Amino acid sequence: MADGALHICLNPLTQIPSEPSGTTKEVTWFRQVLRCLRERTVKVGPGLRLSYKIDGTLIELASQAAAAGASSEPSSSISRMRIVSVEGDYVTARNQVEDGTVDDNSELFYVAKPPFLRVTGINGITRDGWTYAVSSPANTRTLTAAGAPGITAGLLMIEDLRPSYVAGDTIYATLPMGKTSVAHPTISGQKLSWIDLNLDPRSYGHKRVMLDACVLVNGTPTQKRIVFEAGPIP
Repeated sequence: MADGALHICLNPLTQIPSEPSGTTKEVTWFRQVLRCLRERTVKVGPGLRLSYKIDGTLIELASQAAAAGASSEPSSSISRMRIVSVEGDYVTARNQVEDGTVDDNSELFYVAKPPFLRVTGINGITRDGWTYAVSSPANTRTLTAAGAPGITAGLLMIEDLRPSYVAGDTIYATLPMGKTSVAHPTISGQKLSWIDLNLDPRSYGHKRVMLDACVLVNGTPTQKRIVFEAGPIP
């Protein structure tokens, strides 16, 4: 039995079963066991390779593995995922296979957004003379002038996240050393481990407002499109 448990712990993450649904004590305990297994699964970086053997797991250089006749493809700590749902500080996502498809029954991962793209990451913080207020799910934020040079205190500026997080988007996530500051939504007292690398990249920009207006051009009524950049709003 001990050998079987050790074998599960050392298997790749893709072989660990997905989390069950439900709210019973048994289901909660089983989720914690699965999390323990995932956190203790051996992972290596570029240039290294894991060899799973009956008497243990060997970490070796990929070049040595290739010379011994094994696959030379290094293990990766980055996963390509497809977003399932979007929350304020994290997204849920599932791994994509090589052809880009996703098994809807595969394991659901909770992936933290980068710190400044979260609701709690900068919400309420004053930085560079602006106080930030971020809406959930963090697609819009309002900046209030609070000491910005040349800007009257209290003036507002609105920014949008571009592109926003949308279900179906592809992201690339990694497991860094240590936890993020985002609380796990289903396991009390735990923090999320996965974090989005933001390779698109997503960032906030001044909100634009466009409208069509009728103006006089050489005395002739003409329809024109006017674009307003959302600078400070009195």
